[in-house]
Amino acid sequence: MPIEWTTVIEGGIPILGGLYATALGYGAVSRSQPQPSPPVLKTRSLFRWLGPLVFLFGCFAGFMLHTIEYGDGDCQYFRVWDNGILYGA
Repeated sequence: MPIEWTTVIEGGIPILGGLYATALGYGAVSRSQPQPSPPVLKTRSLFRWLGPLVFLFGCFAGFMLHTIEYGDGDCQYFRVWDNGILYGA
């Protein structure tokens, strides 16, 4: 099976971004500051829940792109919207 580069890129970028945002949110990746400022703390708390959502979006986007480009045309489980028209089973 060949490597699906569009799936890797379109799904992989949000996955890596979500992992990085989660690491930023929990302070695993940051400059060494003795006491961060209040805006930095607020941004970190937002990244704690935003990072996993971006990660899940990347998984969803990669999976949907895989099923659209390389999926079985007669698959009963997946339906794809294309310009307001429902294709699939």
